[in-house]
Amino acid sequence: VPWFIENKYDPMRIDPHDTVMHQANMPPVGNPGSQGSCTAWGVGYYYTTYQEWCERGWSLTDQNHQCSPAFMYNLINGGHDGGAYFSDGCKVLVDHGCAPYSNFPYNQGNCTNWPTESAWVNALPFRSQQAYFINCGNDGGILAIKQHLADGDNAVLGINVYSNFDNINTQGKPDLQADALQQVTEK
Repeated sequence: VPWFIENKYDPMRIDPHDTVMHQANMPPVGNPGSQGSCTAWGVGYYYTTYQEWCERGWSLTDQNHQCSPAFMYNLINGGHDGGAYFSDGCKVLVDHGCAPYSNFPYNQGNCTNWPTESAWVNALPFRSQQAYFINCGNDGGILAIKQHLADGDNAVLGINVYSNFDNINTQGKPDLQADALQQVTEK
C-alpha cells in the first residue's frame, strides 16, 4: 500500500527503556463480543482515542471523546463480518477520521449500517495526517517499536489468525479432530 509508510529504527538515537506503561492513559477496556472487529477496536477505539487524549488531554471515559469502532469496522468489512486489514482501518483515519462512540455506538450484532450524516461530519476533525507501520520481523523493527513507545506513542499489534484458531483446545493446542471435521463440513 503506497500511502502506508514504514517507520524504521533510528540507530543514532539512545536505546529506549526496557519497560514503558501506557495503560493508565487508555480508554476503558471494551468488548467486541463475537464480531470480527478487532482491527477497528485496536486502530480506532484504542489507538485513535489515545492519540486524541495526547493532543487534547480530555477524558478517556467520555464517549464523546472515544473513537467508535463501529464507525470504522462498518466501513472496512466489505459488507460482512469477516474481519479487516490494518491498512484499511488506517486509510479510514486518514481519509475520513473517526466518529465519536456517542455518535455511532458499537453493536456486535450490526456490521453493515453506515454512519449517519452527523457521524460523518463529526469524524472529520479526527483525521490522521499519515499512517505508518513498523515491520517487527527483525531486531530493527523491535527496537523501532520500543522507541515509538518510549516517545509516548502507542502501537497496535496485528497477528494473523487462521481458522484453526477457533479450534484450540484447553491445552492451547489446535484440536485437529475439530479442524478435520470443519474442513469436511465446509466441502
